[in-house]
Amino acid sequence: MNLNNLSSLLYFNKVVNEIVNTSHRGIICKKYKSTAAINDSWYGSFFTVKREDTRRKNDIYPWFGVSFDENGTWIGIFFSREWGGSIFDIQSGHEHGEYFQKPELSKDKLLLWFKLKTEYFNKFNETSLVDDQKRLLTDFFEEVLDLVKSSIYQ
Repeated sequence: MNLNNLSSLLYFNKVVNEIVNTSHRGIICKKYKSTAAINDSWYGSFFTVKREDTRRKNDIYPWFGVSFDENGTWIGIFFSREWGGSIFDIQSGHEHGEYFQKPELSKDKLLLWFKLKTEYFNKFNETSLVDDQKRLLTDFFEEVLDLVKSSIYQ
């Protein structure tokens, strides 16, 4: 174990929080709660998603961050079946995007994962320029939002 670089998680989460507190092509996103969403194998933030053209309550709460286990590390966005609205309808039949791999369901079928493609994950790690890393994460985030936008409040 080497614990010298754990501060990277703090900077990563700061960038994620900046990205999720934004508006994008008719969608308003806002960080949900003030603390980081941490588990044994992931670190990131939950956020709310709402279409600008509706007054309905924000009822979609995705998560954006980094996940890790014995098999590796990846950056992703997941939607919970419980808090994901009709997002799960898009899973079947959708292939990968420019930045994300084909969406996949967790083994228990309760989470829909959008993972950053390996080539972009490697680019993220290879650059030390935070602005370049933020741009890459923003492009990934916006691509996922564009895909799920049509499923929000159908």
